[in-house]
Amino acid sequence: MEKIDAERNLEEIRKMLKETEEEVRKVAINGVDYQLLWGILVLAGMGLNILFSWLSLFIMIPIVWFLVMALGGFFSYRLGKREFARTGIITFVGKAVGMTWFATSIGIALAIVLVCVTNSNPELIPAFIAILVGIGFFIHSFLLSWRLLSFVSPLWWIGAIIMAIYPGSSFALFAILLILTYITPAIIIKIKQK
Repeated sequence: MEKIDAERNLEEIRKMLKETEEEVRKVAINGVDYQLLWGILVLAGMGLNILFSWLSLFIMIPIVWFLVMALGGFFSYRLGKREFARTGIITFVGKAVGMTWFATSIGIALAIVLVCVTNSNPELIPAFIAILVGIGFFIHSFLLSWRLLSFVSPLWWIGAIIMAIYPGSSFALFAILLILTYITPAIIIKIKQK
């Protein structure tokens, strides 16, 4: 009798693990929408930042980044609502991934504010952001047990070092990292889904 109960319990545990694995896979696939959104928004913000710098309209740069953050937050919220409406559930892993990137966004905003308030070199902002994005990807890859994603963090950290040493190349390197780690993988996954 005890052996039969133990086998049933073991089978239930296997079933729960399989369901959890499926939920994690869904979270990973749905995460590409956020990657694509933020990758495109930040790339557009960088383009506008460069444009306003060339035009000496420096007052517009904080407005651009406020809009990027506001639009990103709004559309991220809408993506989350859409996912909840479709599935009716929010998984623990989904919450943890969301909170990881929310905390990363707060860290990015604080880094930008601190650089501006302390009159530090604004060309170092991309390096600080790259460090935080690397941390976000590191935690994200751990939560999703996604090995390929774990290689993204070192790219951002190495990029941060290069950006700190050569601040003049920060925007170009940051744009390349966005394309390589946000936009391109998201597009590839979206194409494979269809």
